[in-house]
Amino acid sequence: MNLTQAEGLAQTAHDLEQSGEKARARQQCQAAIPLLVKVRQSQELLTAIDGNASPESLHLPRTETLHNRLAQMNARLAQAVSVHVESVENNFARPTSLVANRLKSTLATKGCSFTEDPRRADFRLKIEANTRHHGTEYGMQVCFADVSVSLFDVRRNRSVFEDEFSQKGIASTQEAAGRKALEDAAPAIANKISQWIE
Repeated sequence: MNLTQAEGLAQTAHDLEQSGEKARARQQCQAAIPLLVKVRQSQELLTAIDGNASPESLHLPRTETLHNRLAQMNARLAQAVSVHVESVENNFARPTSLVANRLKSTLATKGCSFTEDPRRADFRLKIEANTRHHGTEYGMQVCFADVSVSLFDVRRNRSVFEDEFSQKGIASTQEAAGRKALEDAAPAIANKISQWIE
């Protein structure tokens, strides 16, 4: 029974990998591995108990084939999801790349890699961010970064996520408050898109 379940998970992982859903395929692969470990332990136990049991009756070739298939798939899926980031960011009309740089750093810790060539990417991420002054609060400058984000799945050839939001920043100067708002927008974007690219 566990062998059949593990084969089903491996097939689902394969199908997801073929459709470009590396993150979900990796999850299916990881779910199959403990089942396969149990199958191998059971086979070893049955071999020790019943010396007359044939490899075929214990499904040893089937298990070995599945083990090899999962190992190869895990190796392919271990390669990071590749993202091409396009960003247009301005902190009070001054071009910057604060959001993109901070976002890349955050996503890299989650296993993403980045490419300058959009044709080699699994996903294309577009970011537009502009700051605006909101006012003063307790002698501090309050600014917002208005952010527009879209995530495009290259393999499926469709947009999978779009959102617009404003991120607040507070600092002693208007420029510093804008910078803070831009920097704080990156983790918010990472949280919003993580289900698609992890």
